[in-house]
Amino acid sequence: MTIRRMRAADRPGIVEVYEARTRTSAGLMRRAASYWRHRWPRKKSKDIWLVATDRGRIAGFAAGSFDPDSAWALEAYWHPEHDGTDLGRRLVRHLLSRIGKEDPIGVVASVVDGSPALPLWASLVGHARPPGSLFMAGVVDPKALLRDAARVVERRIADRIRLRAGRHEVVTKGRGRTAAIVSFDPPALLGILLGIRRLSTELRRRTAVLRPRNPRTLRLLREAFPERPFFIQDAW
Repeated sequence: MTIRRMRAADRPGIVEVYEARTRTSAGLMRRAASYWRHRWPRKKSKDIWLVATDRGRIAGFAAGSFDPDSAWALEAYWHPEHDGTDLGRRLVRHLLSRIGKEDPIGVVASVVDGSPALPLWASLVGHARPPGSLFMAGVVDPKALLRDAARVVERRIADRIRLRAGRHEVVTKGRGRTAAIVSFDPPALLGILLGIRRLSTELRRRTAVLRPRNPRTLRLLREAFPERPFFIQDAW
């Protein structure tokens, strides 16, 4: 396994790794071609992109940036076939050494199911210390959020359900008739997808409303939006 700077020819392999991760992990959003065009580093930028290659194939990547006063470790992803290995840790260690900061100002980490991401980031930046750790996000396009939510749900359950957020709604692909209707406040849906809000709590608050609400639809909804431990650390 070799870790080196990204080359232009590596970009399709990076996209392939990210897309493979979205197919197997909860909470990751699809990235369109336009996203990647704007994301690639420009000339004279302070961005650092690293790739890990295994027998000539891109196995993972890490991205960060720096300036004279701060450094940012932005993300590290690896192909699911390398889950359970030390590839993620090696990518992050290389990234931190390249940006020249052992204690980066900011860390944005995606915690994915079945991977060593949680202990990896915890070991690098420490455990969250409320109230010092803070995460804020807002919904600017509920319709787009619903489309993303539908794609996530379709990977988790085979039944068809109707999702609503604000005045928008979408029906997921699935078998049979619509089994349930779930109405969300948009911020609640975003938080549930990111893993920073609990479905059970939102149901009690009625920021998520299920109809009909019975044991079968509750079980279906929990399969569609499973509650998992999530880790966010601001690294200040």
